[in-house]
Amino acid sequence: MKYFTNDFDTTTQGLDLVANYSFDLWNGRTGLAFAYNWTDTAVDSYSSNISEAKVEQLERGLPKVRGSFTVNQNYGDWKGYVRINHFGSFYEDHLDSGVLTAADGGLPIEVGSAITTDVEISYSINDSYEISVGAQNLFDEYPDEHEWQGVAGSKYPTTAVMGINGGFYYVRLNYNF
Repeated sequence: MKYFTNDFDTTTQGLDLVANYSFDLWNGRTGLAFAYNWTDTAVDSYSSNISEAKVEQLERGLPKVRGSFTVNQNYGDWKGYVRINHFGSFYEDHLDSGVLTAADGGLPIEVGSAITTDVEISYSINDSYEISVGAQNLFDEYPDEHEWQGVAGSKYPTTAVMGINGGFYYVRLNYNF
């Protein structure tokens, strides 16, 4: 039997910084965008239904810091961007064992920080059609491999915010009506 409970209290605080600046360059318009996020979650109290491993996952299961820097350029019918993303380190209780801690044989994973790059270039064919070619995670970066892959089967931490599938490459046709 499964049921939902309200077995813990948390306090979350954070900071978001966003800055944008645009200017004319190369007979087009260039934009610069910077975004930074810091978030801290603390479990203030919890019942006996919540393990120490679950508390650790709640407090450290997402990176405390995340940031990006984007340069975009518009030039006539062409536009494109390059974005650098930073994901801070985080913790995963692999398979959400929720019962065991590192001290008594659980499956804890400490995942290091990562940087990925996204790119896209688009061409407006006419007022209705635009074609784009791009990549998310251009250089096919992966999160840290973990020591439990022989036990649990997953090569990478399944909760990695950058994903576990590496690069994603695409061609897209947009139709505006």
